[in-house]
Amino acid sequence: MLPQDIIDNTIKAFSVNATGYTAGAPSGRYFAPANSPSCIESVNGFGDCGIRSLIVTGPKVVRFDMNLIKQIRITERVLIEGQAQVFNIFNNTNFNPVGYLGSVSDSYQTTGAVDQQRTMQLAFRISF
Repeated sequence: MLPQDIIDNTIKAFSVNATGYTAGAPSGRYFAPANSPSCIESVNGFGDCGIRSLIVTGPKVVRFDMNLIKQIRITERVLIEGQAQVFNIFNNTNFNPVGYLGSVSDSYQTTGAVDQQRTMQLAFRISF
């Protein structure tokens, strides 16, 4: 299913030992192995030849929530509790770096966000 030049050069790229390429150096397009003549992995699959750690950074996700609770004792055994909960109190928008795909004019636009707006709810409870 692949073009013949990719197949031939991939075979050349995987034909390697400590002295170099055994079937000739690959040129053009090919799938590269982890090993190369300049670096032979000491343990197969350990990653001696590649990047040891890859750190991907993006914008910080910051959300502040607040909960106010008031308890009122009606009798010795009955308690009424009221809560006011506010989520994303500062109404901060968290941008999704995955959404930076598209044409040049719309690459950095946020067209929609899920659960990013400020949300409030009230809750009441009676305990006895």
